[in-house]
Amino acid sequence: MRDELARQKAASGSSAISTQAVVTHVASVLPTPDFADFLRVSRRMVSAMGTGVSYGDFGQRLVDIEASAEEVLPKITDPAQKAKIADFVIALHDAYSLWRYKISSDSDRMPIDSISGEYAYPAGFPAGAW
Repeated sequence: MRDELARQKAASGSSAISTQAVVTHVASVLPTPDFADFLRVSRRMVSAMGTGVSYGDFGQRLVDIEASAEEVLPKITDPAQKAKIADFVIALHDAYSLWRYKISSDSDRMPIDSISGEYAYPAGFPAGAW
């Protein structure tokens, strides 16, 4: 909100600003209640990952996130919010798939073509496997 106030002041060239414009801008960038519900579930997963989570617990939390996504996606009209939800769920699925592969395989190389998300890899990254 402070950033928007500063932007309004700079744009108007004076210290007088429209509070209605600020409120309208802030309301436009806040997540919808449904998106906020999904964010709450997602934050629980991210917090668990930050403190350490077992493979089984990760899988259960992934089920919770999928259920939340399926529940809120039909209610959300903003295409950007829908895309963020889909990208997050795909990334978690890919992480789970790679983890499962690592557990079940003797190989240290993981097939990149088995993941479904699109990710930016560093220059010189070996194509086809990790």
